[in-house]
Amino acid sequence: MTRTDEPEPAPDTGAKTTRSAKRALAWIGGVLAAAVAAALTAFLVPRFTGLLDTVTTTGEPVVVRVHVEEMFEDVSLPAGAELSPDDLDRLAGMTPVEQTTWLEAQAHGVVTGTRLITMTLRGNRPHLVRITGVHAERSCAATDRGTLVRIAPGRGDAPPSEHMYIALSDPEGVARQAASGPDGPAEPYFPNRTITLEQGEEEVVVVELSPDYHAPETCDVEFILSIDDQDERVEQRVDHGGQPFRVMAPEQREAEGAYGRVLLAGYVCLHAVEAPAGWESDVLAACGPGNRAQ
Repeated sequence: MTRTDEPEPAPDTGAKTTRSAKRALAWIGGVLAAAVAAALTAFLVPRFTGLLDTVTTTGEPVVVRVHVEEMFEDVSLPAGAELSPDDLDRLAGMTPVEQTTWLEAQAHGVVTGTRLITMTLRGNRPHLVRITGVHAERSCAATDRGTLVRIAPGRGDAPPSEHMYIALSDPEGVARQAASGPDGPAEPYFPNRTITLEQGEEEVVVVELSPDYHAPETCDVEFILSIDDQDERVEQRVDHGGQPFRVMAPEQREAEGAYGRVLLAGYVCLHAVEAPAGWESDVLAACGPGNRAQ
């Protein structure tokens, strides 16, 4: 049987042309996509960076975190802030530091004596900011004497990188390098020293805020930071969670008669008891058998 060969089919030039066109279009599309991405990057990056700078510069120039050192000190309660027998039982189960904190928070008490306040300062600008001053702004009134809880004098420590002293007996109320002594106020902390902060940089400052020991009054205090924010001078207020710092001088023995009630607790008596007249001359008898704290 004789086989007749079929003729070879002609090359499909149209298919090759189509594939070449697709490759060309894909290459052109890639180039265009890269160009568009580059253009978008060039357009968006400075605007995004500018947006971040705007966000950064809209808040306060310095972010401040405040911590008031817990301590054990006598606490003055206002008239009407009564302590029930259950409250006294609750206090008996606390340490003197816990008693002081609870009386301040739950019974509207004022902790007497010097307060130790830690401020953590963090720069909040894309440029350097400079703190050039700190002073106290205060509002004082006669102490509302209801109940005085005797606990003990004393305060804790904190590890500062900077230490300032503000005395409310100082008419200027400015931060100083050391506590005032018998020779008068110490040198001001500023302007001989400044605190500079880059963006995100932190500085820890401890302020000893002492009351006027010669004035029978309670003072609400806020700190004012003077800040150079580039060419602008800013005054930034610092308080304690939206509330002022409250300070008063320790009450002397002769002031106890102005209170409706005086209690002995903390490092004086284990379970709080009413203070009899002249209690300091015989604390054991004042606390009762087995109730002396020391």
